[in-house]
Amino acid sequence: MEIENEANRIILEGHPIRKYFENKKEAEGKHGFNLYQGGIVPGNTIRVVNIENVDVEACCGTHCDNTAEVGWIKIFKSARISDGILRLYFMANKKVLKPLNEETTVINNLKDLWGINQAEITQTAKRIFDDYKKYEKENQSQKMSLLAMQVRYIAESKLDTFIIPSLEKELTLYFANLKSTLAPLVVLL
Repeated sequence: MEIENEANRIILEGHPIRKYFENKKEAEGKHGFNLYQGGIVPGNTIRVVNIENVDVEACCGTHCDNTAEVGWIKIFKSARISDGILRLYFMANKKVLKPLNEETTVINNLKDLWGINQAEITQTAKRIFDDYKKYEKENQSQKMSLLAMQVRYIAESKLDTFIIPSLEKELTLYFANLKSTLAPLVVLL
């Protein structure tokens, strides 16, 4: 977010971008090896791209004449490409509107769904997630208690066949907890 904010600040300030060819040694003398952040450029003459009061690099790529031409940017992904080098993937100008609108829609939907204001979204989501984990753990504990009672009932019963209704999708838990002599007698529905 800090990188995105700094980039957007520079863009909005509307810095002129000068592009010119210069002798490599002279350019290195003026600007040092910061010229080569994108990699070493071969040849004795290099194309210098100078964003006034911001950055100077050697580059043969396409560039605007002013930072304001870039429009707003939105970083949507980062990836480590080697030790100490991080690649940022971003959108600029009008293409930023779609992901920003999608984010706004998600935020508004959550606010409406939960009946809260935007500042409460993270706190509410954390509470819901924590409650879910707590109730999931309690539910699992209750299932194990019920299973223990069913196994005890089967073990103490003198019946030859048992029908135990179950809503479980995975029945391995039932069979794993039955005594091996009882398992063939149980039918789960």
